[in-house]
Amino acid sequence: MGRFLVGLLMLGAIVTGCATGDKNSAMQAQAQDDQACQISGTPPGTEAYAECRARLVQQRASSQTQAQEAKQRDIDAKMQLGVPPTQQSPYGR
Repeated sequence: MGRFLVGLLMLGAIVTGCATGDKNSAMQAQAQDDQACQISGTPPGTEAYAECRARLVQQRASSQTQAQEAKQRDIDAKMQLGVPPTQQSPYGR
């Protein structure tokens, strides 16, 4: 029973750590977007600022989609060559 509880607590800590990392990444991206838009001369609270932020979010989403598509093409090409898939680390390393 004690080992089960320790294991459960460790799992909870891992999941919480992953969620915190995602939240930190999102907060960092928002801060970078804010800085980029202000540097370009669009003050917060204006329509131009809102458009700047929306444009940066769209660019990031497009880049992520392109990266995922490239990864899928790579996997497909390897499968056609008969290369067995490898298991990715859930930690991105």
